[in-house]
Amino acid sequence: MAWLVVWLLCAPGALASQSSPASDTVDLGDLSSVSLATFNYYPYQHHGEGMMIELYREALAMQNIRLDVHIYPILRGVAEMLEHKVDAFSPGLFFIDDALAQGQVTVVPTFRIQYGWFYKGDNDPRGRQDLTGTILVTPTPVKSVAPYDQFFHERGAKIETIESPDRLLRMVASERATFASAPLLPGWLMLKKFRPQQLDQFGFAAYGPLMCTLAFSTSNPRTTYLKAQFEQGLQVIIANGSYLQILERYWGKGNVPQEVLPESIRYQGSRHFDVRRLPQHPEN
Repeated sequence: MAWLVVWLLCAPGALASQSSPASDTVDLGDLSSVSLATFNYYPYQHHGEGMMIELYREALAMQNIRLDVHIYPILRGVAEMLEHKVDAFSPGLFFIDDALAQGQVTVVPTFRIQYGWFYKGDNDPRGRQDLTGTILVTPTPVKSVAPYDQFFHERGAKIETIESPDRLLRMVASERATFASAPLLPGWLMLKKFRPQQLDQFGFAAYGPLMCTLAFSTSNPRTTYLKAQFEQGLQVIIANGSYLQILERYWGKGNVPQEVLPESIRYQGSRHFDVRRLPQHPEN
């Protein structure tokens, strides 16, 4: 048997399967940080801070990983993630639908937003069959917004796309638009700041909660490790109460709607959202 041992040790290529050549080694870079591409949309993210940023930073901190935030226009942020110039993009939503369908991204569900339409006065669109002469303003058009657009388009409304989310509610408030497609939380925060005496004049027609995600490129070699670390950290802050505490800083104590919370802690949410209990942040 001694000759067999000698042959295994000395034969060319005999141990090739035991180790990978240095040329195949992939440099994963600094795995103690995650670079995130996102865009300004208070209160979720605002110049490197905000509710979404706090959630991600806290979850990663549980794994001793820091978060580096980069603010870009929406489509550039997605491109930066797909080209591995940053590790991740959020809030995901419909901005990554094409890439998701093509298997270019993998996602971690992180939080929900209550989406719908703001209106002024008696302009509630629900149940109306004729919206001729009305105007809907909606964010930068992407394919997944089609269900919203179709509802209004079929009823004769004019649809205008506005890239800056901040302008949507201002246009409804000044009656330059009839409806604004926007999430509930930032919409009411903006109205509370700029139209505090007129809150009773506005209404919100809910479309339903939409899941936001942290998206990673499937072709980025850093993704497997960083995604797993984030998922573990996220479960920790959901379980230890930090997740709800962060949301309450923006929704108000005891004012976080049940439908925006993860299922495991949904019972801790409120069944009755009250716009007047929203805290007013100086950044808004």
